Amino acid sequence: MLETTPEPFMWPTFSGRGGVFRLPSSRFSSTMFRHLGYLLQGAIFIGSGLSKVTAPADTVAEIKKTLFPKLFNELTGGAVKLDLTLLTQAIGVAMLLFGTMLIVGFARRLAAWALFFLLAAITAFVHVNLENPKATPLPDMIQVMKNASILGSLLVVANAPRFPKAAVRNASPSDKPKRS
Repeated sequence: MLETTPEPFMWPTFSGRGGVFRLPSSRFSSTMFRHLGYLLQGAIFIGSGLSKVTAPADTVAEIKKTLFPKLFNELTGGAVKLDLTLLTQAIGVAMLLFGTMLIVGFARRLAAWALFFLLAAITAFVHVNLENPKATPLPDMIQVMKNASILGSLLVVANAPRFPKAAVRNASPSDKPKRS
């Protein structure tokens, strides 16, 4: 079996011509940047989840201002009482769980899809004025755009290949997936 030595890590440099910034192209750096991205994505949800679990009052007050409680009562016909504190804490626990899964790498694609749908629902029901979308205040529109960028990054993670190409390329011939 042919063994290869890993490429040494090289710091980003500026080239002499035109000052073009070049990042190293080693497999180590691409893996490092990918895991840094997972860490940053998960940290957003862990931080938000912690605040929702430990101090739900601010989020409950924000939800009360929205159309969500009214839509929930219409949907259930008033048969189910909506406890916004419990709902907020449940959302916080889900964010903590799936954010941690995203960082650790356990069922990362499942966690990304769960966070995608959770964040999409929060964005639609809390930050958009559903009665008159054009009347949505500017701070909420900024929040919608920020959430849209997070949703896009979650889609990238959710649709990432299960095994990176470098791992398949360096596998022995018996370990490579069979093409049908």
